[in-house]
Amino acid sequence: MSASIPALYSSISASRARRRRLRVGWIIACAVWTGTAYAQYPTEGTAALPYAPYWWSPQRLEEIQFVPLLWFNDIDGSSGSCCVIGLGARNELGPATLWWGIAFGTGGEGGQPAAIEGAVELSNGGISFRHLHGRNGFDARYEVIARRSDSALSLSLGVGSVWVDDPRYLETVIMFECPSNAPSAPCEERPVPYTWSEGRDDAITAVAEWGRGVRKAPLFTVTTAVGLKVAGGEHEYLRGEATSILAGNLRSARWWARLAGGWASNRAPQQRRFLLQGADAITQWLNPYLAARGALFQDVPYFVQGGPHLRAYVETQPMVKSYLGLSGELSREASHPSGFRGRLGVFGEAAWTPGIPSPVGPADLNPNGDLLFDWQQLPEGVGNAQGQFRASVLQIPSVWADAGITATGAYKRIAVMFSFPLWVSEPSFGSDPLTGDERKAFAIRWNLTVIFFPSSESGE
Repeated sequence: MSASIPALYSSISASRARRRRLRVGWIIACAVWTGTAYAQYPTEGTAALPYAPYWWSPQRLEEIQFVPLLWFNDIDGSSGSCCVIGLGARNELGPATLWWGIAFGTGGEGGQPAAIEGAVELSNGGISFRHLHGRNGFDARYEVIARRSDSALSLSLGVGSVWVDDPRYLETVIMFECPSNAPSAPCEERPVPYTWSEGRDDAITAVAEWGRGVRKAPLFTVTTAVGLKVAGGEHEYLRGEATSILAGNLRSARWWARLAGGWASNRAPQQRRFLLQGADAITQWLNPYLAARGALFQDVPYFVQGGPHLRAYVETQPMVKSYLGLSGELSREASHPSGFRGRLGVFGEAAWTPGIPSPVGPADLNPNGDLLFDWQQLPEGVGNAQGQFRASVLQIPSVWADAGITATGAYKRIAVMFSFPLWVSEPSFGSDPLTGDERKAFAIRWNLTVIFFPSSESGE
């Protein structure tokens, strides 16, 4: 496995006596909040090495560590031929750490490499390249200001490039073209690539961070990217995102709060925009368990934290160019000497997405991809909801919210979190209830999150 999830806090507030009383109790959650997302490489000017919880070294090659790479993919390996299989390795050579990985499909058109990845990480920067799921990425980073203590500022500058070389990997979604005489005439559906624009995306990036590091709160992060039309780059844009996370104790409970906002200019490619339900398209691409067709969690409502962070909208996946989001959680935590840890919590989340007209008129429906959505999940309009509706009846909200409960269980370096959104402000765009009934404001929905802990967070 090669997913990378920094955890933001893991302190257990209960005393030893309380731990003993709770030992047989509800150890079904873990004290972790992931403020970034699941990725092998953060692409905003960072060439960090991938993190996996279980590296191993052969007896005669103790200086080199290995990790298996495995995922399902019905393009690289046909659906009847199982998987994509590979191997990753890392090795420290003086001040540098080297990482490489390669994976092949097991059948169908899987003879060529499905993934080739490599990175060189230094104390003050790094460089990386990856070919994964028909898309490519290159990053180089230099740390201008290094963090020297827990409460310190760090600043990294970098250059990056991402591009697509195999259109088979581009999922599609239906957007709508509306004739000039709409709404008297229905809009027509048109399939377009979803969450990725064609052409090379070159950018200069900067990441500023202040706080106690990526695994603890408080944490304040500002990320910017400037897209350039030079030397083959095909997208010119500005993009910025800021996140602040606070956490603390309230009697015997733990709380955290997250305030985040993002803005991308009109010319920003789709992969640089914001998915309402969580992490952006580039971050999700970097996890082979999620992004490939036929992936392990393809049919599971899988929540990748980040962005506006509204987990109740995982299935419909609205995409926006700007947002301001606020989320928080109150939880109780417990642990066991054997390595089991747990958490139960309640959460609430809200986001404001300015610039989307409501109701959406024929001339305003998805101009330049301002809002993308799963056309099969659209509310009923005049005619058929699957494309032949009249655009004037579609109401797109500018304020979104949800709330529910979470239950997370962890053992040493791995955790599984189940979220159950019980209320959603926009039922038509929310995920399906567990009962299979029509979408309602109050209903039980669910999604899954898997978290890998750094060893320092797992108590080892």
